[in-house]
Amino acid sequence: ESCRGLEVLANHVTRTCVGCSDNTVDLGDKIAGIHEVMGMGNKIELNEITNIPTGISINGNCAGTQYSCNILNNGYEGFRLANGAVITDQGSSASPSGNKWLEPLGINFTFRINEFNLATTTPINWWYNNIAPEEEPDPLGNLGSIGPIQTTSNSCEITNCSYCDQERLAQLINNSNNSQISNENRYYNHNFILRSISDSMQLMYSGSVYDIPLQNFFSLYSLSNLGVIKSINDVLNMGDTELANILNEAFISSNLIEANQRVVNNYESRFNCDTAAIADSDFVRLAPIAYQLPYFGGEAVFRARSILGIDLNDTQLSSRLAEVKNFVTPDFLLYPNPNSGNFYVSSKYFDSLAILRIYNMQAQLISTIELNEKNSCNLVSLNGVPNGLYQVVLTTRNNFQKTWKVLIQK
Repeated sequence: ESCRGLEVLANHVTRTCVGCSDNTVDLGDKIAGIHEVMGMGNKIELNEITNIPTGISINGNCAGTQYSCNILNNGYEGFRLANGAVITDQGSSASPSGNKWLEPLGINFTFRINEFNLATTTPINWWYNNIAPEEEPDPLGNLGSIGPIQTTSNSCEITNCSYCDQERLAQLINNSNNSQISNENRYYNHNFILRSISDSMQLMYSGSVYDIPLQNFFSLYSLSNLGVIKSINDVLNMGDTELANILNEAFISSNLIEANQRVVNNYESRFNCDTAAIADSDFVRLAPIAYQLPYFGGEAVFRARSILGIDLNDTQLSSRLAEVKNFVTPDFLLYPNPNSGNFYVSSKYFDSLAILRIYNMQAQLISTIELNEKNSCNLVSLNGVPNGLYQVVLTTRNNFQKTWKVLIQK
């Protein structure tokens, strides 16, 4: 979202499923391999996306981004241009875009490129190799604004890059020193660099100009909190929960991401992910983490959700992005969440009677409340309800439903 000059390079996005019947259905990019929103001048290349309904979703003004050499395998649509999408020419006569629609030759795709909502009316040139039918962006003649252009040039010629990995890590180190980037981005950069070097120690001894900065980084951060957390997770993965618990108890966190890791590691080191062993005290500590935005709370947010069995298909929980204000206007809002038993349900669309039903996690109906259609903001009070996780279901007169999971902490 809103990235500039980013490289999304050589990722494998694969969903293992038998049949994958939803690959023939328009899901409105709810399941997309790569989702770009208002990104300009980026490079999205050499990615392989398999069994995903929408391969690459492009939203808003993404001018200057090049989509090249991506392999799209078995889906409803290869590219989805939506929400006023803007893209510019793809490839050139000397270097065609080289995107391939496979399984087999893309015939399983309803759309290789779906112009769902394209803002530009200027013809967009899309160069492809004339002897590669799997690279033809419009074999069925569906496109209006995108003009396929054949060229005899070869696609996706890979040149040898001796120190590409070292160079990218060194660039990340330099970028992390930029005072304008957020603490969260800096933490994620450092974590990625440390894990990459730890997994391939030879990166520091390539004989390139990048050896010294990589060695200095590793010497500094392998002994920092990042290194300690990595050690704890490695020990947990090896099954030595006793040692992991000792290391975790001695660990002192310095930010929210580390504090969340410490709480989740504490639980896993004691119970080895035995979800039947969740005590009330563990629930109270894990639930607030599970409901954090992962960008701020880190990967421990997803681990906490998994331990508590929270539905990861709930779109309020699973998105890594903040609210995309350009395109998302919620019909109904519930806030605050978590809360002490008092919360508001509001909407500018209240025009008829609405019923609010509250269920506990055993699917037992706890309360039924009528919301006043004349108020755009309704106060809900559940004073007699004990602490815990609840499901709140709003139903309007025309049978529209909205569901939230609400954490009550008093």
